[in-house]
Amino acid sequence: MPEDLYEKIVSRRGTMGKIGERIPGYRGYQEAEARREADRQLRDYIVQKFQEQLQRIAPIEKSMLRGGGIAWIDDTAALKTLIQTFIDKIRTAARGYAGLFSSVKVEGEELARLYAFDEAMLGYVDDFAAQIDALDTAVLNNEAIAAAIHSLDALTREAIQAFDMRKQVMLGIAEGTEPDLFD
Repeated sequence: MPEDLYEKIVSRRGTMGKIGERIPGYRGYQEAEARREADRQLRDYIVQKFQEQLQRIAPIEKSMLRGGGIAWIDDTAALKTLIQTFIDKIRTAARGYAGLFSSVKVEGEELARLYAFDEAMLGYVDDFAAQIDALDTAVLNNEAIAAAIHSLDALTREAIQAFDMRKQVMLGIAEGTEPDLFD
């Protein structure tokens, strides 16, 4: 008898649509879960792309050392730490969704604004690639290395500031206010 009951229960798998028809708000919950998963995948992708750019710096540092550029190693080490901190901010940022029982609902226009910040981060990946290319060229030519490091540092700080604006938007959504991003 228990085996028959088990088979009956197992045969009913995949009927989540029926549950959604019966429980008010369940469909919205499923949509929020889909947004949550999409947001997680997007964030993981962005982190992976920045991680790839960060990994490009170590071989450049080796070239720099071979060329006698030990004077800039502290600068590139600090830069790598700053970039890793930025990557960690993206990895651990609040998700752009709200769960079934959450008091903060992130929907429609608000969600679009959050995704616009994530999309901007993809643009920064390209900017990082260009700046790292410039650093590589500076090291190969043994000229303007300090300027290339400074440019990459400035870009990283700009990207961090842009990403911090996302946090302000999230706080504004939670408080039900429009954040002033230019304070």
